[in-house]
Amino acid sequence: MNLKEKYKLSVAFIVLVFIFSFLACFPLISSLMPAISAEPNYPNYSAYVNDYAGVLQSGSKTQTEDLIAKVEKETSSEIAVAIVSSLEGVSVEEYAVKLFEKWGVGKKKEDNGVLLLVAIEDRKLRIEVGYGLEGTITDLEAGNIIDNVIVPKF
Repeated sequence: MNLKEKYKLSVAFIVLVFIFSFLACFPLISSLMPAISAEPNYPNYSAYVNDYAGVLQSGSKTQTEDLIAKVEKETSSEIAVAIVSSLEGVSVEEYAVKLFEKWGVGKKKEDNGVLLLVAIEDRKLRIEVGYGLEGTITDLEAGNIIDNVIVPKF
């Protein structure tokens, strides 16, 4: 057997080992795929303040809900707060947009909703604003609220 034939045989052997290794791991890989590609579980809306991580004291929650109700009554703008444990592997921006859409925050015609999203384990937060309020609460203003009001209180 010459060198060229030995080389071809070695390559063929490596390819076969790789294929068999892959096939042996295929059940494990395929069982992980749903977890890797699964969409996060976006919770359902239940109140102005939705604490799915269980971090708020009842007095704080009540006080915040009263304030949000007052804002809605005076301006018709809707505010929702979502406190989740984790973003489940997606960016805070993506999670906020999808939750905002799922919950339908804001009046449909005015698109005047605001979502405050806090992800405890990820240490992320975002203010998502409907198009109808973008002139009032710009991205810069939302960033200032996060940096200068919310974060110092945390």
